[in-house]
Amino acid sequence: MELLQLHYFMKVAELNNVSQAAKELNIVQSALSRSIGRLEEDLGVLLFDRIGKKIVLNDNGRIAYEKCSDILKGVEDLYGQFETAKKKGIEIKLKIETASALLPDLIIQFGKDYPEVEFVLMQQGDKGDYDIRLYSIPGKLDRTYEQERNGVHVVLEEEIKILIPREYLDNDCSTIDIGQLKHIPFIGLAKGIGLRDMIDKLMSKWKIKLNYVFETDNPSMMRQMLPQGRGALFFPTVTWKSYDQNIYCLATLGKERYWRTIVAECKNNKKINNEFIKYLTKKIQDLKLAKN
Repeated sequence: MELLQLHYFMKVAELNNVSQAAKELNIVQSALSRSIGRLEEDLGVLLFDRIGKKIVLNDNGRIAYEKCSDILKGVEDLYGQFETAKKKGIEIKLKIETASALLPDLIIQFGKDYPEVEFVLMQQGDKGDYDIRLYSIPGKLDRTYEQERNGVHVVLEEEIKILIPREYLDNDCSTIDIGQLKHIPFIGLAKGIGLRDMIDKLMSKWKIKLNYVFETDNPSMMRQMLPQGRGALFFPTVTWKSYDQNIYCLATLGKERYWRTIVAECKNNKKINNEFIKYLTKKIQDLKLAKN
């Protein structure tokens, strides 16, 4: 999925006409149709109802339109923030391996207090040096973890629960037995990503193989699948945003509770890096308090 696809989708949705949208976008109609088709294929749903030569947003399309509006507005704001920062010249190379849903808003807000800062965003798998790396570790950490590792700061301890479509549960959905998991379809992150690796280790311990019906290496895409209710998923209770309680129930796994710890690693002791980590930690802790 690319930003250009979202831009094309928005134009078609606004005009309800592929031919007219293609003219305004200055591309050939066949290319625009293919782009919309690939977006529907990526999301696993149809976004339009075809009525003769006209196309009209269906329920899926209306959800996608609202989300795309937010995404493109956020990207526009982010680029504007970076353009301002480029004129000033202080750079933070931020490698994001977890909590990616929260970072755009936090970076924009931080930039209002520090307009001289330019962020260079890196994702898991990107090579090259970074100033700050944000990642997660299974479980809760002993406080000596910070003391024994120079430049490492604990940002958040976060409980992991399971979001389960209500159709798979009885009335009491506060907990789910481990043995029930094998009978429920799951959506999840691809192997090699921190949260998925944590879940795989737990499942291996219990000798359970989950039935994944959808996997992606893009956490944002997986969160966008939530309104469809296609399957259960392991849900970080602070850093991932809200869900539809009419579709899902948030349950603990048996009698045990499972956690991950989000950590910021700072490779140098620049004041601006420490200021950002302090800001990040406070904002995420505030969010945790608000959700409790």
